[in-house]
Amino acid sequence: MKLKKLIFKTTFFEDYLSFFTEVLELELLESSSDCHLFQLDDSMVEIIRTAPGTTYESTKLEYELSEREYQSLIQKLKFFYYRHGASRFLPVVMNAEICQLIDPDGRVWFFSPPVTINHGLSATL
Repeated sequence: MKLKKLIFKTTFFEDYLSFFTEVLELELLESSSDCHLFQLDDSMVEIIRTAPGTTYESTKLEYELSEREYQSLIQKLKFFYYRHGASRFLPVVMNAEICQLIDPDGRVWFFSPPVTINHGLSATL
């Protein structure tokens, strides 16, 4: 099974454009006043502008990144917040183990490096 397209509907249209291009470094393929289309690996992400006051059921997005990709993401996020100040992408947790953000529409985003198991622990009871 292959994901063809992921669609986000939002009233915070421009916030997604800057977040997706600056932090996630997604390639913007098409852009209009009501839609942005990004390349994500072998699939697409589409951002569609909706009327103010429109609400959606919350969605949880989880991503596992390599350790290097994760550290790079954290640095990009820090720079993004430094450059833009307060953002509608609210950081909840941002440390070495997990990064959790809440986007302008209430979706929860989790980013984490691969989980490593410490085999050096004693198994005695």
